[in-house]
Amino acid sequence: KARWQANAVTIDGSTVEWQKPFNLYDGATGLLFSIANDNNRLYLCFTANDEMKARKMMRAGWQVELSSKEKNKKFSAVINFPIKQPASYDNKSGGAFNWKKHTDFTGLVNSYKEQFTTVSVSGFKTKTGAMPVNDSTGIQIGMGADSVQGVVYEIGIPLSELFDTKNLQWNEQISLNINVNGLENPNASSGGRGGGWGSNASMRSEVGYGRTNSMNNGMNNMNGMNRDRSNENYGDEEENHMSHSENRGMMFEHASFKQKFTLVKN
Repeated sequence: KARWQANAVTIDGSTVEWQKPFNLYDGATGLLFSIANDNNRLYLCFTANDEMKARKMMRAGWQVELSSKEKNKKFSAVINFPIKQPASYDNKSGGAFNWKKHTDFTGLVNSYKEQFTTVSVSGFKTKTGAMPVNDSTGIQIGMGADSVQGVVYEIGIPLSELFDTKNLQWNEQISLNINVNGLENPNASSGGRGGGWGSNASMRSEVGYGRTNSMNNGMNNMNGMNRDRSNENYGDEEENHMSHSENRGMMFEHASFKQKFTLVKN
């Protein structure tokens, strides 16, 4: 079940108004999240403090899909977060965003937030196509950085954007589907799709950037960004080592999960 949201939520990329601890986690995507509702809106909050997986989400793009097969309340609504950026984003001269220069995770999230201005949506009652994230008229999206939670995505959706609420029973089952794109592998053949991401060296230096994240894929260590920075070697030896690591390989793989829930009534 979703959690009842008793207090008003400001969609600003902060977890301040949310009940702690978050009660849902997926290891493949690294997302710790919570689902809540009040009488009028559905709220979703996703956090990721695994730096590599968070970078993957920001750079490769991801998708939130909400759907229901309930009688007279069938819907399938999708929010697409910015997809893979053009090669110019990697260029130091004239590029809009340089991923490699940000060694501080919080600084990277805050800088990326400045570029994060639109999403694309479909399947909602009144919203479709490109939508500004600061739209205050309906669906609201906020992004922020937190020293403990890492990157934070916060979403508020009017229930009326999903289905007719006149006959709402508060026991309807809704499916949440999350899909995180994989980065294009720089070691793929030149005839593949990798051309939009700049040089192989550029991609290798970011994805295999010589840092390993020691957060376990489970609930054992959720208290902070426990990143091992003891060996920040950006040379060929470290790059060759990382090229064979599971962490690096994960960056090029699609990850997804499904979570079913029902709305709750106060």
